[in-house]
Amino acid sequence: MSTSYFALLYTVPRLLEQHWTPNRIGVTTLITLAAGSAASLLFTRYNSRLSSSIARITIMSAGVAAALVPLVIASPAAYAAATAFAVFATTAGMAWYATQVGNAMPNPLRATTLGLFTLCYQLGGAFGPALATLLIA
Repeated sequence: MSTSYFALLYTVPRLLEQHWTPNRIGVTTLITLAAGSAASLLFTRYNSRLSSSIARITIMSAGVAAALVPLVIASPAAYAAATAFAVFATTAGMAWYATQVGNAMPNPLRATTLGLFTLCYQLGGAFGPALATLLIA
């Protein structure tokens, strides 16, 4: 999920260049990132009321929507919405899965497990721009 998020973070502004001014692209990106982050904050705050399978389906659906929306719908609003879906899926997924993994591990292994989990997220941040470069080129 983090790979698609970082790929979209670099790709969507390039897709919007043909339709909008740089200022509008920047403001829209800021709004979609804030909206996705706020939704993620609310989701992780209240996800204890959701069953584990519903939380997992919600996160995965947002991740799939982030990847597919720009491919299926060729409009500036869809590109911007994909960024919001991607930031939601990435941040909510990171927070939710980290708590699930952390709680499932015995205490001596918890720090190592969460460190490896965070490393995977960071690797997604490294591969995302590389993937975006390949897609744009």
